[in-house]
Amino acid sequence: MKKILIYITFLLPVLFTACKSGQKGASANYDDLFKTDLTKYRVSYHPDTTNQSSVSTETGVSAEGVPEGYINSKVDEKLGLMAQRELGGIPGYRLLIFSGTNRRKAEEIISNLKYNMGMFDVSMEYEQPNYKVKAGTYFTKLDAHADHVQLKKAFPSAILVSERINLAKARLRQRRADSERQNQLQKEEDLDNNATESGY
Repeated sequence: MKKILIYITFLLPVLFTACKSGQKGASANYDDLFKTDLTKYRVSYHPDTTNQSSVSTETGVSAEGVPEGYINSKVDEKLGLMAQRELGGIPGYRLLIFSGTNRRKAEEIISNLKYNMGMFDVSMEYEQPNYKVKAGTYFTKLDAHADHVQLKKAFPSAILVSERINLAKARLRQRRADSERQNQLQKEEDLDNNATESGY
């Protein structure tokens, strides 16, 4: 016990003097930091008013160098293709009408969609073990909403699914759907003409 008291009596004064001398030096350094003038290190901006020639808007560039008006469609197309290659497509939505193992039922649904409902942008995919019938290509949920509501009446299990849309494949499906729609309209028109000629 006596040894502990001896150690405490010698250590306490050493500790107090060590802390006190550190505080003096530290406060002096902090005061110098806050009183230092840093204005000579600040960046100053001096606008160049001698060379202010404005570019006419006929060239499509404003005085600030911002493009105006004409949009280069080829550049947009190339950027779209680059983005598509890097990401594997762009985010979008399709309507999943049927998913099951019965191929015949999937084909019936496709013909029903095409010829009874007039929806020709329809495709069937096989993901083992299911056949999936998907319709439409939409880039926002709002775009898909009207078709989704219409299809829900005939196909209550139809859901909106998110998937990456390959633009080249989507354009091909759309062209095919447009040609099928034109063929269907032509057939209906021919039937109407035949019916009026025969007197029905």
